[in-house]
Amino acid sequence: MFAQVCAEDPIVLSHAVRALVLAATGIATIHWMQRGFRRPVTSTSSMRNLMGQVDGTVQPSAAEFADAVWIAEGPEWLRGGTSIAVRRIRMELDTWDQLDLRPKSRSSGAE
Repeated sequence: MFAQVCAEDPIVLSHAVRALVLAATGIATIHWMQRGFRRPVTSTSSMRNLMGQVDGTVQPSAAEFADAVWIAEGPEWLRGGTSIAVRRIRMELDTWDQLDLRPKSRSSGAE
């Protein structure tokens, strides 16, 4: 099972996570936790990350959703399920600031 907890206010978020962890004591175990932040989106344009690059996440359209999310083929135990891929990125901003524009462009696929 996977849980994602989000809130606009970090204090509210902290209390919600603590309440969930307390409620799950004895029936669930935290295997890993990833903390992050993102300002509320107020426009339709993509956000920029801390390195100034455009966030490349894309949500499937309503027409693509069923094919993109639900697994239709494979072993029976997998059909009707879904999966998630998590990419953890460590932003080394001090190193990033020392790079020239060309390596920065290469890392974003802009070149």
